Amino acid sequence: MKRGQQHELKGEKIDAVINYTENKYKNDLENLVRKRLEKITEDEREYLEYLVDWCCSRDEFMIEYFESFTDRMPKDKIEGLRFLFRTGLLMLGGYTTFGSRDKAYHHDDCFVPLWVKPILQEIFKELSEVPEDVEKVQERIEEEKKVRDVCPICNREVFYGEKWTKVFGRVFHASCFENKAGLFRPTDDERSLGEMFKRLKIISGDYRWEVPVGEGTHPYLGKRRIDLVIRTEDEDWVIEIERTLNYEAIGQVTAYDELWKERNPYRKVRKGIICFTAPEDLLDVAKKKNIEVFCYT
Repeated sequence: MKRGQQHELKGEKIDAVINYTENKYKNDLENLVRKRLEKITEDEREYLEYLVDWCCSRDEFMIEYFESFTDRMPKDKIEGLRFLFRTGLLMLGGYTTFGSRDKAYHHDDCFVPLWVKPILQEIFKELSEVPEDVEKVQERIEEEKKVRDVCPICNREVFYGEKWTKVFGRVFHASCFENKAGLFRPTDDERSLGEMFKRLKIISGDYRWEVPVGEGTHPYLGKRRIDLVIRTEDEDWVIEIERTLNYEAIGQVTAYDELWKERNPYRKVRKGIICFTAPEDLLDVAKKKNIEVFCYT
């Protein structure tokens, strides 16, 4: 613009000129700071990262507690401040007021200029990024902290990160299982399987074996008997034991459930089958009949 030359601008045009001038000034100063930071020493990098952490972790770019800021600064705080002010990362500002008898009060502030804020935020994001392998480790740690089940023996939570054993559909601490079961393992004998079930406290209560039920008798086997009845404080479990879950066991426990209810009308009765193995299709049938299957494997 030539000397003496004037332009008449109004309204939005004035705002546009102001915004353009301010942004250009801000961008030029931001580029200047970036250029100064291109070649810095390792010590200076520490001062820079300290400022980044101080400002961005608090989201405060005005340093009010200057002594606290300098006291925590790494290494030589005088050298650190010289670097921060020399590069334009920090600036001093403030004002002075006068009280009675012309006493002066100085209100000095140390602040990060507006055009430096994006630079610090970029560095903070870079420093905060977790490497992929570390993220996987953290995910694994979080997964291991999740609760898998409650151990029936000690009644404490079993976490995914612990050593555990799953038997009869229940999860045990490996140490609890070994202490309780020891070297004992069920044989092909059905009673042995039931004893293992009792030893592991899958259901706590009074275990009654070969409990007679009903009035009739089987032509070859004699009086009908339930393999196992477990009486707890508030309910009775009517249980059949088989090597493999089959239709016969489902039918038997369903019939025994009705007969037991007739003899114990004031008790809540539940049905269960203990077995070594179970086909998937029969597990679905048992579930529909409200029969809980406790499969060893």
